[in-house]
Amino acid sequence: MNKYILLMLLLLGMAGLWAQDEAFTGLQSISLTEARELALRQNSAYGAKEAAYNAARWGRTNAISTVLPSLSLSGSYIYMDPATSVQAGAQQISLNNDMQIGRASCRERV
Repeated sequence: MNKYILLMLLLLGMAGLWAQDEAFTGLQSISLTEARELALRQNSAYGAKEAAYNAARWGRTNAISTVLPSLSLSGSYIYMDPATSVQAGAQQISLNNDMQIGRASCRERV
């Protein structure tokens, strides 16, 4: 009786090992570098620290740029057609001047 129980336990243990072996055959292996990159992408604390670092870096850049000089360019033009008059029978009709206005402006930190 003890032999049958021992044999049964041995067979069940071997079946469990065979099932584990079958479960791991479909997995792919990755390199240490890929594992590290995957761990860093999945780590939310690392992502938060990286975002805080980027915010501090942009704050520093902004603070430095306020001290530096800035360049400002602007321009405008106005064009008016000369008044045109047209003779219509005995009357002379004066047409309005055509006016065009354009403006451009640019301001940039150097």
